[in-house]
Amino acid sequence: MRAVLTAFAVFFAMMLFWPWLVLKPAQKLRNTGLGLTWDAMLSVENPKQTIRTEETIYDLEAQRLRVLSEGSPEVLLTRPQMMATWQDGSWMTVTARAGLFNKESKVLQLIADVHIQDARGSDLTTESAVVRMKQKMAEGFSVISGKMGQNIDVVAAGFRLRDLSAHYEFLGATEMTISSS
Repeated sequence: MRAVLTAFAVFFAMMLFWPWLVLKPAQKLRNTGLGLTWDAMLSVENPKQTIRTEETIYDLEAQRLRVLSEGSPEVLLTRPQMMATWQDGSWMTVTARAGLFNKESKVLQLIADVHIQDARGSDLTTESAVVRMKQKMAEGFSVISGKMGQNIDVVAAGFRLRDLSAHYEFLGATEMTISSS
């Protein structure tokens, strides 16, 4: 009976102190400079990271991750996916076949089969794009095409999103077809 009570006391103590033991070292990793907070560190073991700015949450994850060199802030991502969510509930997702993420500058370069979708019904594809999380900006200088909502088809030489607000600025030669339905 004494062994059972001792085991229960040890188990209960672990349940109380386990979160503190695990989370205390992680709190030292948090960086609140410039309004950024790190919820998880992007690493080989856990290729996911959440980055928060004043009004945007970026969830970045990848199928695989490869550190380019020891101490380098850049990591190579296979099948990266980034989802941006705003306080008003709107969202945007960006996926690609490959990407390069700089953990210091928070710049995500996406390469090959870049797919952009948002809450307003946009569904666009391009071959490359750059997401600058600190500046809340995305842009691409390769041909982008797809749908803006249900009624607008677009093909343009490039695009820019300022404040990642899902208001696209199309660059260069642009062709839009508006259908009524």
